[in-house]
Amino acid sequence: MMETTERFRARQKVQAEHGFKSLDEKCTICEKEVVKVSLENLKTYPFVMEGVKKGILKLFGAHYDFINGAFEIIE
Repeated sequence: MMETTERFRARQKVQAEHGFKSLDEKCTICEKEVVKVSLENLKTYPFVMEGVKKGILKLFGAHYDFINGAFEIIE
């Protein structure tokens, strides 16, 4: 489970950069930002970074908007 500080970091960034948008828009942006934070956290593991550097591992996340049926890959 993601640490509270990581979720808070994503929320702060969204609020600072998109505070003027609607709550629904900010929630969607925050969901995507949390995926990005998770990808960065994975890179803190030496065996993950080794795989990425060697080109044998590629990291990506995804966001699925089930209301609109949209699927977005996040790298």
